[in-house]
Parts: sequence; C-alpha cells; structure tokens
Amino acid sequence: MNKIYQNRFGGANAPDGKKGNCVQACIASILELNLEDTFDITQYGDGDFYDVLTAWLNKRGYHMICFPYLDRDNKPLNLQGYYIIGGTQITSGIKHAEVAFNGEIIHDPISPNFISQIQPFEIWLIYPMNPVKIGAVV
Repeated sequence: MNKIYQNRFGGANAPDGKKGNCVQACIASILELNLEDTFDITQYGDGDFYDVLTAWLNKRGYHMICFPYLDRDNKPLNLQGYYIIGGTQITSGIKHAEVAFNGEIIHDPISPNFISQIQPFEIWLIYPMNPVKIGAVV
C-alpha cells in the first residue's frame, strides 16, 4: 500500500465533481496507483457510482464488496488485510473514508501523520478476482 492523499476537500453540499476525493485517495492507496489514474466517485451522485466503479475495478482484475461496519452482534468487523472504512467525521459530520489494515485504521488521506476520528458505518473490501494474475503466492 502507498499512502496517497486527497486533493479536494469539499463537503457534502459541494456539487458533484467538487466534493472531497477521500475515497479516490483510499482506492489509489490500496491499489498503489496515482490519484489521477484512479476512479473518482465524486463525478457521480450518491449511490450512482457503484456499478461504474465495479466495472472500472473489474477491468483491472479487482472486485469490491460493501457491507456494514458492525456485525449481527453490533460489534465492529475485524477483517484481515487492507480495506476502506467509510464513516462520518465526528468533529465535522462530513462523510469520510480511511484505509484500515487488520482491523486498525492506518491511513487518513487528509494529510500525513493525521487520523480523523470517524463514526464508521461501512466497509469497502477490494480484492483481486484472480490472485495468481497479480502475483499472489498460492
């Protein structure tokens, strides 16, 4: 994983394409891409991006699933590997995304040496469709 930082910080009331691009930076970080080479969900309305993002990931050999942050017992999921945690920043109330590894937030795309306090509500897990093609040892 490479730590990539967002370059737009518009809040929820900003027009599409001007909203903060924390998700784009998280995807770029996990896939080790440049920010400008990574899919930007802010070009789409809330919820309108999922199919386009899935197609973009599939072309690159990846897939993504999204699910709630809490399990059936209302406990945080503790997944292994890298994934995106989406939530609401406690101080601002703005939706935000960060990268987690093995259950711990390790990267906030706002700036280096900074982790926002968020109230998590979802997980985005990006995984290779064929691990052998991207060099995984099986």
